[in-house]
Formats: sequence, structure tokens, C-alpha cells
Amino acid sequence: MVDSTDETWNEFFRGCLAAGRKNCALAREGATFEQLRETVYDLLYKLKYDPVPLGGFVIDYAIAKAGIVNAMYSPTRWPALARVINGLLTGNVTAVAEFLAGEGGSGDGSRAPAGESTQGIRCSDKTARAAKRADIMPAMNEVARRSRLFGDFWALTEMQCAQWRTPAKEIYRGDFRVKTKHPMLVVGNTWDPLTPLISARNASETFEGSVLLEHRGHGVSGSPMFTLHCPGANIA
Repeated sequence: MVDSTDETWNEFFRGCLAAGRKNCALAREGATFEQLRETVYDLLYKLKYDPVPLGGFVIDYAIAKAGIVNAMYSPTRWPALARVINGLLTGNVTAVAEFLAGEGGSGDGSRAPAGESTQGIRCSDKTARAAKRADIMPAMNEVARRSRLFGDFWALTEMQCAQWRTPAKEIYRGDFRVKTKHPMLVVGNTWDPLTPLISARNASETFEGSVLLEHRGHGVSGSPMFTLHCPGANIA
């Protein structure tokens, strides 16, 4: 799930510097994307021990990571993400407040209904269950190893889902190595933070006669675009 997260994060900084200060609030003249990235990592580390109060809300490490995760879904939201990160770096809480209001619609960063539905989908689809933290640690350590940015954030999801007691009724437990009635075209983005291209490639390899189309784009692959049937196509 996080195999391309960090490279997509790098693309965020590369794009910001290419756009310049006029179009990306986070851009710094003469900085490399690595320098800009490390500046943000330093900010996240600081928020872990020194959160920023904002009215009745607190911007801490977990909230900052959650905001980044949400914004990374679509490049159209990257300019707003750059503004809020720059606001945290410069002490401009107005930019942070505007971002939170846009995310939650309530001004406090809350997105409870969407968050609960997403958690239900993720955890119901998962089959692994564990009663003790020690049992889930190998999985959490592996995710953390794969992504510096999102690894520890997704550890929370793994722990929540390990205790989920309501499995989805529609879980498919059969063999995915099948031949479809018509050849299948599988589409994946090169820089997708949460549904990586390698997953699209794995999906393509399980369907006989299917072909993978790599879209050199950014953000999470849209559901309607991920798998497309091609009736009558003669795909080699």
C-alpha cells in the first residue's frame, strides 16, 4: 500500500520548486527538494513534542500526518497543503485554520463521518486479527520500513483493524488467476501515494490476457479508471 508513498512525497516537493514561490507557498529559492523535504520532516518531529494550539484545536504530529495523507490523494490539493505547511513553518495560523475549515467544513479539522466509513471499509476487508500488540508488530514494522512518511501513521490503522469484529460479507476468497470473458486493461498512476503502481501490475498479472497501462500521473487512482474492460479487443 505504501510502496510508492515516499517517491510521491518527493514529487510534491519537486513540483513545488518547479512551480516557484508564486504558485507554491512552500518553495524556497535555491533549495533542493531534499532540503525542503527535510525541513518538513523537522517540522513534523517538532510537532510530536511541541504541538501548535489553534483555538480549541491542537495541531500535533498525528493531525499533521493525517492532513498530509488526505491532501496527497489529489494534486489539486497540493497547493493548499503547501500553504498550510508553510503556515506552520512561519507561524501563520490563519493559513492553517483555513485549511482545516476546508478539510472538515467545521473549522476544527473534524471529518468524523468520512473517517468512520473509511475505517469500516478498510477493517472489514482485512482478514488478519490479533488480540495482542506483539502479534501485530511485525506487520507494523514492515509498513514503517517501507515508508518514512506514512509508515507510522498506518500503524494506527493496522492496530485498529486487528481488533475489528465485523468482517465484510462480500470478501472474495477464491483464486484470482482467471481468464475474463474480455481482455482487461488495468490502469495505474506512476506516483500514487496509497494504491501503488506495483499493485496494478500485480493485478494485471493475475488476469490472463490483461495489459497494464502506466499513467505517469500523481495522486490516488480514481476507482472508475483502475480497471476497464475492453470488449472485443485483441490484446497481446
